[in-house]
Amino acid sequence: LFTETDNPGGLKWLRGVVGRPLEVEKVVQVIAALRQSTADAVTKIVYDNFMKLTADDPWLADVRARVRGS
Repeated sequence: LFTETDNPGGLKWLRGVVGRPLEVEKVVQVIAALRQSTADAVTKIVYDNFMKLTADDPWLADVRARVRGS
């Protein structure tokens, strides 16, 4: 499970507004509701999946370190 907002143009096309990175929080909330879970639980799943996906990629080591620190 991963989350994303499609791109800034996605919401412009659907709702007439420019998408922002904070839209991901809304995506997480909707996923949590659909799964009858919490936003924190969904965030943990997404985080774990990202770390697993990028674990063996040396080019993303600095990204993983920043994500761990946030």
